[in-house]
Order: sequence, then C-alpha cells, then structure tokens
Amino acid sequence: MLIFQTPTPTAMKPTVILLFAFLSPGVQATEPLPELKPLLGERGAAVLTETFDGPNAKPLDVIPAAKSELAEGAVRLLKRPKAKHPGIAFIYGKEHPPLHDFILEADFRWDDGQQFNFQFAKPGKTEHGVPPEFFIRCGRPKNPARPGFWDITDNAPRTTVGKHAATFTPGQLYRVMIEVRDGEVAVQLSNGQSLRGTCNLASTPKRPPQIGFDDGASGVLVDNIKIFAFR
Repeated sequence: MLIFQTPTPTAMKPTVILLFAFLSPGVQATEPLPELKPLLGERGAAVLTETFDGPNAKPLDVIPAAKSELAEGAVRLLKRPKAKHPGIAFIYGKEHPPLHDFILEADFRWDDGQQFNFQFAKPGKTEHGVPPEFFIRCGRPKNPARPGFWDITDNAPRTTVGKHAATFTPGQLYRVMIEVRDGEVAVQLSNGQSLRGTCNLASTPKRPPQIGFDDGASGVLVDNIKIFAFR
C-alpha cells in the first residue's frame, strides 16, 4: 500500500490519502479507486488481507515458470523468459482451508502481455494440463487497434458465462471484486463494468485462488488482496 500526499498550502496540515492501489513513477493518482459493494450479499469475516508492505511483507508463492517479487508497494508477477508454460501465483498457502462461498477483492496494474486470469481450482491433486474449474480472464490483443476483453469462463463444459469489451490501459489502476455464492458468480471492475451468472462448478470447494499470467516485460502488479466470507 502506498501513501499519496496531496499538495496543500504551507499554512495547512497536509492531507494524507491512503490509496488501495500501487503507483509507478509515470502514474499520477488524483483520487482513490472506488469502493465496490458486493452484489450477492454482505461482507462477513475477513479470511485474508495482504497489502505487501511492512517489515514482514512477502511475495506470493509461484510455480517454477514464474517469478514473484515485491515492487512499488505491491507484488510483481512475471513469467520467466524461457518458461514454456504460463506463470501461476497462489494467493495464499496450503495452510488455509479450501474456500466455499467468498468475496475476493484486489487491485492490479497490467502494463503489458496478452492475458492474465484470476482462476479457481478444485481441492486435491490436479493432473498436469487440466485447467482450473473457472476463470475470470483479462485479455489484450497483440494488435493495439483492437479492443481487449474480460470474461467469466466455466470449464464444465468450456463456456463463457459473460463477456465485456474493455481496454486495460498501461499505467492505469483497476480494482476487481469476485463473488462466488451458491453456484452464482458476480464480478465487478472499477471501470463500472460487471458480470453475473451461474457457473456450474462455482459451488464446490476451491483450493487457494490463483493468478495466471503470460509473457510481459513488466508483468502484473497486484496489491490489496482481500478475501471475505459472506455474512
């Protein structure tokens, strides 16, 4: 978490705004990201809160094809240059119990690359090459003249629950909220877009949420990860 101090006259005390975001030297933050309100119920107890700052901050665990490092008050996720497979980061460790219904919120900045996902796998051993049960995918075409997208994709069978055209501007901060409750999934972005629908495999317990990502020199910056139960 970074702190942004607004300019004020010398006679006044400086006003400090806590930004639930992460900044690069080229980003000028003028106001906090909007607060997203759950669509499927009220927030309950916090299961996880990670801001990646302070003396005990640690990067996320990743598979060998990926790299995770603390940067800019957040965590930067990168695919290793010679890796054959996409990178995967785990939002929390195996010591946590599987998730059932939950609310996940996170901030991200995606400067380059073609795709990254928030993805959810069932508990237990997963065979190599078997995809997670459902994804929230963000995509950017190689041709910058074409629009990007984000969607909810269900792998039982592979279907798109909903999809929006969207442009993920390099240097821009975004917030996402993902809710799963009784087989229904609702996703909101801070750009005002949302999707809601039934996902066949969303009601089963899930392993720790994952972030999947492909090639990109700058990787994906993720911050302020929060997971809540429903009240």
